[in-house]
Amino acid sequence: MKPANVAVIVFLAIACARPALAADTVTAVSVGFTTDYQWRGYSKSDAGPSLQANLDHAAIGNGSGWFAGLWAATVDFGSHDDGDASYELVTYAGWSEALGADLRLDLQLSGYFYDGDVLGLSGDYAEVYLFAHYRDLLTLEYAYAPQAYGSDANLHSTQLNGRYPLTRSVEASAGAGFSWARRLFEYDYFYWNAGLTWTLAHAALDLRYFGSADTNEGGRDTREVDHAAACVVLSVTIGFKGL
Repeated sequence: MKPANVAVIVFLAIACARPALAADTVTAVSVGFTTDYQWRGYSKSDAGPSLQANLDHAAIGNGSGWFAGLWAATVDFGSHDDGDASYELVTYAGWSEALGADLRLDLQLSGYFYDGDVLGLSGDYAEVYLFAHYRDLLTLEYAYAPQAYGSDANLHSTQLNGRYPLTRSVEASAGAGFSWARRLFEYDYFYWNAGLTWTLAHAALDLRYFGSADTNEGGRDTREVDHAAACVVLSVTIGFKGL
């Protein structure tokens, strides 16, 4: 696994799916370009393009095992940010456990690191994830980030993602989530996405709509926040596995 955004959908489609019960050790790598780095309903690239890369290694045997990797991306938190971060590096490691033929649980610890300040803060922080996967069709995620972005705010997020193959090369997918982020962003909010992914050999093209809506009464309105605006995003990824 890695940061839970559209790149996960694309990367899984072409490089990184791990069978729950087969003994396997796989190293996978991907590089990509997206017109907007969307993350839980807001842009990490100021509604502009981002270059991204991922290195993932998994050792799964008899239905359980560990995984680890690195994720890197260019970022721009825009005019709403008092910082100057331009790069994001995420390290992650975790354990995957199969519960029967159809269900798998993943526990993951991620560390987020930036080359500058974010939101006027140090930016660096850790996050714990719990994933529940049903086959390769549904994933339920919970994430907890104490002192997110170096602040005194603890963030909680939950999300449900679904994937379904339409043809051998085209897949439909969608996701919806909720983030308890008022202490950091001045609003709690829902967010969602839906799109299509087309894969050919080692390449994937993803076209996706993103939206969000706040739940505050008297708080900040996400419609007034540029980095939380609804958008359509195009992403291109090239990936290889078995290296």
